[in-house]
Amino acid sequence: ICPSLVVLTEHGLKQSDIENTKLEGFTLVSEYCRREHKLGGVAIYCNDNLTNDTEAIDITNHCEEKLFEAAMVHITNNGKHLYLLGVYRPPGVNTQTSLDILSNILDHYQAHNKSLILVGDINIDSLKPNNHDSLMLENELATQNMRRIPLPATRITPDTSTSIDCICTNIP
Repeated sequence: ICPSLVVLTEHGLKQSDIENTKLEGFTLVSEYCRREHKLGGVAIYCNDNLTNDTEAIDITNHCEEKLFEAAMVHITNNGKHLYLLGVYRPPGVNTQTSLDILSNILDHYQAHNKSLILVGDINIDSLKPNNHDSLMLENELATQNMRRIPLPATRITPDTSTSIDCICTNIP
C-alpha cells in the first residue's frame, strides 16, 4: 500500500522541527504546531506524485492550542476537488468549545458545498454512541451534511477499548 496522503496528529514538534521532518516519498503540505506548549499538532504530507495537485489552506487562525488543532489541504485531481482536514482534539477539553472551533472552520470554508474528508484524533469514543460527547459531534457533523464512518477500536489497553480516532465525510 502506498498512500497518497498521510495525516499525523500529536507530532509534538515545533515549527522549525516539522519543516525538517521528512517522510520518504512525501512532502509536507500543511501543518499546525503549538507555539506555547509541548506536544499536540497536526501535519499533512502528500505523496511526491501529488505535490503539484495539493495546496495548503492556512487555518491557523481558527485553531487554539490544547483545545482544537487542525491543518487543511485542497487537492485537485482530474478536475475534481477534495478537501482534507486533519484534526487533533486533546482529551479532557470542553467538547462544545472544541466543536465550536470545528464548526467555525467548516462554516468558513463552506464545507457543505465541497467534498471534504476529516480525519484525526478527536478523542470522542464512537463505541459509546449514546454518550453526550458523541451526540454533540454527530449533531455538528449533521449540520454540514457529514457523517462519522464507524471504525473499530483504535486505542486498546488491558482495561479498555475505545475508538477515539475519526474519519468523517460528506462524500456519498
